[in-house]
Amino acid sequence: MKEDHDMKDIYERYAKKVQQENDLIHHRMVWFVTLQSFLFTSLALFTNGTFFGDLRGWIFFGFAGIGAASAAFTLISVASAYDAMRDTRDQWHKGYPDESKCKEYPALMGGVANAALPKRGRMLAQALPCVVICFWLGVAFLSSIASENSSSADGTPSREATEKPEE
Repeated sequence: MKEDHDMKDIYERYAKKVQQENDLIHHRMVWFVTLQSFLFTSLALFTNGTFFGDLRGWIFFGFAGIGAASAAFTLISVASAYDAMRDTRDQWHKGYPDESKCKEYPALMGGVANAALPKRGRMLAQALPCVVICFWLGVAFLSSIASENSSSADGTPSREATEKPEE
């Protein structure tokens, strides 16, 4: 009886650790979405205006850099939290390998019947930052093309025109 009580206390500690990591993922994703929302809005506002003139290209690069960096850091931190959750689950199973004693407790992560559920459950938290990184890299690329085209269209020589040919 005492062993069952100790096992329950230990299980609750492990479950609390997994829940804590899950909460960290939630908070990181909320901050990620909030920052990206502000960046998308700012990008839209700067796209419509001509106030900044020659600085617009650099501002777009700044948005793209901040957006891509925050997405990459979010991806890394979410992956770290999932690793910590997986390690906690594995420690629980190492400490209590006898499945007959553990059946009364729910799985620490995902469903027991389908091993793919934990992987599918984290797909959004790991795929969304990747998609956003690609978006911001596209913005940076298009911004560089647009800034080169605008410099040649307004009469200032483009980079190719100012380079001296090799002899």
